[in-house]
Amino acid sequence: MKVVIARKTLSQHLSRLVPFAGKAPGLACVRIEAGDGRLSLAATDNAAWTSSTIEVEGAEGNGVHACDLDLLRGVVAASEDEVVALSATKTHVEVTDDGGTSRIRSIERSQIAPLPRPGGSPVMVDLAPFAAALASVLPAVAHEQARYAINGVCLDAGAMVATDGRMLATRDSQTVHGEPVLMPTRLAKGVVDAARFCAASNPVAGARQVQASVLVEGSAIECNVEVDGFSLLVGSTRLEGLFPPWRGVIPKSRPTATLEVDVEAMASLVRRAATLTDDESRGVRLDLDGARRRAASRGQGGEAAVEIEVQGTGAIAIGANPDQLLALLDACPAPRVAMSFTAAEKPMVLSVEEAGWTAVLMPLALA
Repeated sequence: MKVVIARKTLSQHLSRLVPFAGKAPGLACVRIEAGDGRLSLAATDNAAWTSSTIEVEGAEGNGVHACDLDLLRGVVAASEDEVVALSATKTHVEVTDDGGTSRIRSIERSQIAPLPRPGGSPVMVDLAPFAAALASVLPAVAHEQARYAINGVCLDAGAMVATDGRMLATRDSQTVHGEPVLMPTRLAKGVVDAARFCAASNPVAGARQVQASVLVEGSAIECNVEVDGFSLLVGSTRLEGLFPPWRGVIPKSRPTATLEVDVEAMASLVRRAATLTDDESRGVRLDLDGARRRAASRGQGGEAAVEIEVQGTGAIAIGANPDQLLALLDACPAPRVAMSFTAAEKPMVLSVEEAGWTAVLMPLALA
């Protein structure tokens, strides 16, 4: 097998395999296949998998080869040439440039883990809005040791949702399956990264004109993207269990205070106030004065206050975890966000109506 390819292209595609590779010899490797003008690179840890298929000219040979992924990434990154030759024999995978040849010991074919590809009929989605919806709810994903069902994003009927019990984020989205599907966090991030990869590779069209096929079959879920020059695939086994009832978590009662604010300005306010907090009282106080229509924030570790101009009604003082609030503000899909409050002990709501995005954050009790 032999392929001549741009070093930067090879390096970029190898890098996106890393989060899906395992630790054992048969899993810490990159699977390499070439033929019919294509080079395929793949990695899996059996629970999740990914591959890149790149169109190349003059691909020679066939068969499956494999070597240590980190070693191959390191060799390709160390080259200073624009073009390299990637070749493989039964015993070694070789990278050749003008400076010489680096040889990496091959992994025996019997030790190479196969990609657990599901079958079935996929649903077509527009990649950019699908990935953007995932990105806007990912900050609320849990990292639980017991309740595994919330360690990912729930693809529900017409919506995506994530929660860790303290905050919740949801966004309107295309339905991809007849019943709720629990997508692991790693797969959700893989789809987001694939969209960014496509956009960076084609700055003119970006990922907005790219469609992806989403396949849910049995215990697996997979997303496949094909664009000019390459295709990307990410897949994973589905999370097991029941996602908690989430629609009832979003407050329905009339708010006593509301505000509309620039996201960057609000994030700056919270960030500056958070510098005064300490490990024992990791919270900031948000004050909305209906008369002045200002929001102020104080940290528990000091007396400084920060104010910004906002459009608002009503008055309230409420505590919030700054890290969680900043994570939600960072995921906000618009430059301005609406915030509503019912009481100091009730959840606050952040929303962007035109984007179909809503986030709920539980308050902190502050002295």
